[in-house]
Amino acid sequence: MLFCNAVLGFREEYHAKKALDELSNQLDSEIATRREGVTTQMNVKELVPGDVVLLVGGTIVPADTQWIKGDVVQVDTAALTGEPIPRKYPGPNGDIILSGTTIVAGECYGRVLYTGEKTEIGKAQADVMKDKTVSIVSVFQKKIMTVVQVLVSFSLAFVIAVLLVEGLVYDGFATKATTQTTILDAVSFF
Repeated sequence: MLFCNAVLGFREEYHAKKALDELSNQLDSEIATRREGVTTQMNVKELVPGDVVLLVGGTIVPADTQWIKGDVVQVDTAALTGEPIPRKYPGPNGDIILSGTTIVAGECYGRVLYTGEKTEIGKAQADVMKDKTVSIVSVFQKKIMTVVQVLVSFSLAFVIAVLLVEGLVYDGFATKATTQTTILDAVSFF
């Protein structure tokens, strides 16, 4: 049964990973990029600071980008700020369009400034992950652990007492069969 369960579990995990990889490959997006004088469609994962990208309506901004030239674009910043009204770039908010926002209207060229964890959204994700690694134990959890430790200690002491009393007082260690019964009786209390 255990072997069949392991085989079936492995099979399901394998197919789930394969499906997830296929979905991830479909989600990879490309953007028109100009690098070293050559314009090509490039995977957003390959962008580096200094690349010039074309941002058009509907594009999710792949990196923190500085507006260079083009239309005044309207950018949906709700993913970062929660604001329902699109911001205009360049404008009163500056000319840096942050990663994770969406171009709503307009078309412009932008220079990639930061990618990955150096972007604003990347820094926020890094802070969240850092907070998740810190383990904070509340007073309630400490008290529960104390109660659990007392109960486990009491149970262990009771098992040892039953083992000693049954084994020594009632000759539970006399033969191999009675020794096994004595041990099973003591452990059953745990």
